[in-house]
Amino acid sequence: MALKPTALTMEEAASIPLVGLTTWQALIEKGQLRKGQQVLVHAGSGGVGTVAIQLAKHVGATVATTTSARNIALVKRLGADIVIDYTKDDFAAILKDYDVVLDTQGGNALEKSLRVLKPGGKLIGIAGLIDAGAIRPVIDRVFPFASTKEALAYLETGRAKGKVVIRIR
Repeated sequence: MALKPTALTMEEAASIPLVGLTTWQALIEKGQLRKGQQVLVHAGSGGVGTVAIQLAKHVGATVATTTSARNIALVKRLGADIVIDYTKDDFAAILKDYDVVLDTQGGNALEKSLRVLKPGGKLIGIAGLIDAGAIRPVIDRVFPFASTKEALAYLETGRAKGKVVIRIR
């Protein structure tokens, strides 16, 4: 069991595990991001992007990100060094010789990201496999919110196959 960090609210702590693990695995384990390197984080104002910017800055990397104009102040506050408004500018025409690209968008962004990498750079894509049908979620049972205790009791039996979901509405 993990303990809630004292500096966070319960809601903040609940928002960390999935994006934190995804970002750590992508940037640190797969990307081997190090101090002094350059990283492009697509969709910097998204769930993964906001954590990725902060982690990359913590490591000591220079961070470029894409976002819309309304989120520029947010990503700068998080530590982004270079912010590209994807609604007006083409990141592939602006950036070059990047060590790591974290792509959360897939499609055209993934293809264009290859152009900003330096030789030997790493492109890490975390989008597209679900849309392509390569990965499908496995849901054992769905419980209404009012039956949360029953859902937890079911999980404790150890018989769930895949995920047990609690429907809020």
